[in-house]
Amino acid sequence: MSLCAGRPAVLSPLRSLWLARASAAVLAAFLVAQDAQPVAAETLREALAAAYQYNPRLDAERARLRATDENVARAESGYRPVVQGSADVGHSRLTTKPSSSTSGDASPWGYSISVRQQVFDGFRTSNEVGEAEATVKAGRETLRLVETNTLLEAVTAYMNVVAAHAILRIRENNVSVLS
Repeated sequence: MSLCAGRPAVLSPLRSLWLARASAAVLAAFLVAQDAQPVAAETLREALAAAYQYNPRLDAERARLRATDENVARAESGYRPVVQGSADVGHSRLTTKPSSSTSGDASPWGYSISVRQQVFDGFRTSNEVGEAEATVKAGRETLRLVETNTLLEAVTAYMNVVAAHAILRIRENNVSVLS
């Protein structure tokens, strides 16, 4: 799915049909090219399982959904306290002629730790969490749409191959009858 001006591109029915026919043609060409080797029959269930498991568009959409899920944890971090710390260490040597009580070595050091907990942020954090959760729900529906389209294309390609195979058997029978 490509993005155009920040909006997902919607596949037109004509383009979906073209993609289905193109995939069927590629599958048919592959089957014809593999004619010299024995081909194991694949059931519709196996074809759908393979399409669901190995389709790169589905993998990309699943990865996008996992990345979107991370935004919920990031938004919920606004509820957690912020801890900051710092430390410093130094060394100095002061030598004076003639010696005095201020000459010698010194090793100053220090540290600080601060904890800050937001009590009320004008509902910003709760709104960010709600937005992130809504985005995850939308991502799940987008994944469901991509799954549906992928499985429809697999069924269409499978049935086109079955139909083409049936037509081939009928034509071979016609040739044998006419010969």
